[in-house]
This record gives sequence, structure tokens and C-alpha cells, in this order.
Amino acid sequence: MRTLLGTPTDVQGREVDDPWMFYRGERLPELGPLKLPVTVPRRALDFSRAAFAAPVVHARVGSVLSELAPEEVQTLLVEIEGQPEPFFIPVATQLIPCIDEQASRHIRKWPPEDGRPEKLGKYRDVRGMRIDPSKVGDARIFRPWGWAIVLIVREDIKDALERMGATGRRSKKSRCAKKPPMTLAPTLYDFQVALSHVDRSIDQPQLMVKLARHPSETMQRAWLRVLAFCWLWEERLAFGKGLAEPDAPDIECRDYTGLVTSWVRVGKADPVKVQRAVDQNPHARVTVMFESPQRMEAFLAEAQEAKAPRVARAELVAVDADLLSALSPFDSRRLKLSLTFVGDHVYVDCEGQSFDGPLTRGSL
Repeated sequence: MRTLLGTPTDVQGREVDDPWMFYRGERLPELGPLKLPVTVPRRALDFSRAAFAAPVVHARVGSVLSELAPEEVQTLLVEIEGQPEPFFIPVATQLIPCIDEQASRHIRKWPPEDGRPEKLGKYRDVRGMRIDPSKVGDARIFRPWGWAIVLIVREDIKDALERMGATGRRSKKSRCAKKPPMTLAPTLYDFQVALSHVDRSIDQPQLMVKLARHPSETMQRAWLRVLAFCWLWEERLAFGKGLAEPDAPDIECRDYTGLVTSWVRVGKADPVKVQRAVDQNPHARVTVMFESPQRMEAFLAEAQEAKAPRVARAELVAVDADLLSALSPFDSRRLKLSLTFVGDHVYVDCEGQSFDGPLTRGSL
């Protein structure tokens, strides 16, 4: 039995003005910390629902959604009465008109005689819904336009949640009128890097960096992994399983005994997981590299809300967002580039073009 939750409120206990805003399919403005009262206390699950059927997920589920579809979901931090761990309300940022009315078992729309002109022609009841995948494209998390009460995720996200043993899920396999696209294998990239790290006296004129890009990973995140790998480079440093295993580090280094000496996360990170990495790897350098200083500031605020003080022992750094955006269009399978780190600044030469930007430090 899951805990029954009430309507989200602000820190003063005032209910949100529009509880249906979580279904509009758009990124919401900053709402500040939200709270959820418990109407019937039961065992807390990874998936629950608040009033108006708003989904509520544990931080570890929110982390999976954000990492596998970072541009398609917004996670709003919410404090649940009596629960010390952080939870989030996931907001799908797109509505897609994708319901196949002919293939669906039952579609009923609002007729004129119902006297609801604002709902005329909209769906009143949908059963046995079928999705036209040609209208979905590459979307991984979305709500169908006209029947936004349903949250749809792609198979790779569903598989990731099943692997982690997320509790409270009530998922159904979405039916498609046409055969859905096949699952894609990772794309392999070869980066030939001339690496210079002035402060660490590193000079590697031909460093080969081989990267496997997950089908759901953006090129921006792939470049962030490359920058983190080169900035932290040392012998035996290797890429982790990345998005294929959300709880694993994106980059790690182990000594000859197998002891973890470096644990690295890139992009959106879960403060609770970072604190856990600090606790579980007391002899390791734990590092998080963010895609922008703004994302790092948001992480620090989440760490404070989640009461994760030992995040302070992790090294936090953010790449300049403009630099990352400039590198993202370079998506050839084989690339030659030079990377030079001087203090907290990085200089990049790629395909005859030069870029640079600061590395911003952060601390709790």
C-alpha cells in the first residue's frame, strides 16, 4: 500500500494556485520548495501520486529520468511530511498530438450538446489508447495531447527503472499502430587528443579517448564526459557504464588492487547519490562536473534541501555553457583536437576552430 498524498503547498502551507500545471507539457517557472501533506500514512514508495494524480518520485527515480531525458523532464523538489529523503514531482515538458484515434479501442469527445464550449472537440474518454510512433519521433518522456493524465516513457527508461527495482510503478506497455523503432546500439567515438595540463605538468600529444555514446545521450553530454576525462586524466582512468547504469559513475579510476581512487559524475547529479559515493569511497577523489554554473548552483540548493552535508567533500566544477554549446555540433565519429588546461580555464582547438571558457568551482 502506498502513502496517500495531498495537494502540493508552498513552505507557508498555501496550496499551489493551479494543481493541473504539472500536466501542461511545458517547463514551469521556479516555484520554490514545495511540500506535500500525507493524508493516509503508509509505506513510502519510489512512485506515488499526490492530489489531482500528480506523480511523485523518489530522488533515485528522478535522477534516472533527468539523465536519460534531460531536455524533456523538469524535476521539482518536494518535501513529504515525515520523509527524510528527497522526492520530486516530474514535469514532462512536451505534449505531443500522437493518439491514433482509428486504432484506439474507444475515443469519445465532448459534443456541443454537453454545453461545454471550452471543451468542444476535446477528448472526454480514451480507452485502449494507441500511439502513432511516427508522430512521437525521438521523444523519451511526454504526455499525449488531449489526454495529458497519461505519462509515457520510452522503453529504455522503463528498462532502467525496472533494473533499479523502483517500487510503486503501475506501467502498461504503450500500443503503437505501427511497429516502434528498434533499440539502437551505442555509437562509438574516437577522440585523438593532444592534451596539455599546465598545472599538473601533463603533456600527452596523442591521447586516444574512446567513448561509447548511449542512444539517449546528447552530444553535449558526450562532450562533457570528454572534457571531464581529459581534465582529470591519469593512468587507468576509464569511462563507466554511464546512462546504461544510472547508479554507476560516469568515469572512474581504480588502483592495482581494485580500490576506487577517482569517482566522477557529469551533468545533472543527485546530491544523495554523490554523498553516498563520498561515504562509500573514503579514499577516492569524488568529482562532479556540471554543464553550466547555473546547474551547479541548482545542485547546491538541492543538496541543502536534501540535507546532504557530506557533498561538501566532493569536488564540484562547472564548464562554461557557451563552450559546451560550441563543441556540441562536432559529432564526427573520429575527431582530432587539442585541449589545454591552464588554471581554471580550458582552451580547445577542434577542426581548425578555437574555443575557450572558464571552469567555475563550487562548494557547499
